[in-house]
Amino acid sequence: MCDIRMINRAVIAMVNQATLIVLKIKSFTTFGSGSMVPNINKGDVVIINKEFKEKDLEVGKVIAYSYNDKVVVHRIYKEVKIDKELIIYTKGDANSNMDEYKITKDMIIGIVNKKIPWIGYPTVMINEIW
Repeated sequence: MCDIRMINRAVIAMVNQATLIVLKIKSFTTFGSGSMVPNINKGDVVIINKEFKEKDLEVGKVIAYSYNDKVVVHRIYKEVKIDKELIIYTKGDANSNMDEYKITKDMIIGIVNKKIPWIGYPTVMINEIW
């Protein structure tokens, strides 16, 4: 007869294994600003697909990228090819103007494909306090 603790351990081990596999292709981040309201709210957690091709980066897609040691989540507003290199400009949905800096493919973490509303709000509050 199986002990409930053995079953729990087996389930936890399987979940941990699945999580490791998912983290290779997915990433998660808590959204900490209001720049993407109403589509992504402060405190939402976004799920980022890290496996993408350059052709997947198109105007209108929401991407996560690294800029000045921070993760930024904004929508692709404009794309330009300069000497075969893709340059991307983004804009937060709630912002009036396009971001002034250029984004290159090596800065991109991935494409945002889902959000979990409000689940990250405690993290945002803690970060704002400290």
